[in-house]
Amino acid sequence: MPSNFAAQADYQLNLQLINAIPQKVAQAITEILTGNVHLTSPRFPDGIFAFIGSLEHFGAKISGLSIRPSQACTKCGMCARECPAKKHQDAIGIPKFGGNCMWCLKCIYDCPSKVLSPGIMKFSVLKDGYNLKEMSEKAKTQC
Repeated sequence: MPSNFAAQADYQLNLQLINAIPQKVAQAITEILTGNVHLTSPRFPDGIFAFIGSLEHFGAKISGLSIRPSQACTKCGMCARECPAKKHQDAIGIPKFGGNCMWCLKCIYDCPSKVLSPGIMKFSVLKDGYNLKEMSEKAKTQC
């Protein structure tokens, strides 16, 4: 999946990743179903990076609470409908984001009015965002 954290991945790299995903998933499923196990012990530096990466889940919950709409919010509800974590809206229709955020930023990137912004970690929102559906369609045409 294209990176949505701090830096935009190269366009061609994104296309290569999208094209490689179905094959890798099929390979992993086959290996799991046939009992072919490839467990290795992580190297010490990799373990440190894995631990740091696990902190993202905690940070996402805090960061999700900081997402706020501007006064220009149309109360369309797109952010709540499209959220994979199923955030909720309050009674008057103004989006209110809870602590179950995964920090996928789909709400921010998909907002038709572009009125959502994070209160913290603003650097993690890519200027041009990303559209996975659009990228997948382009990847199909470049096979």
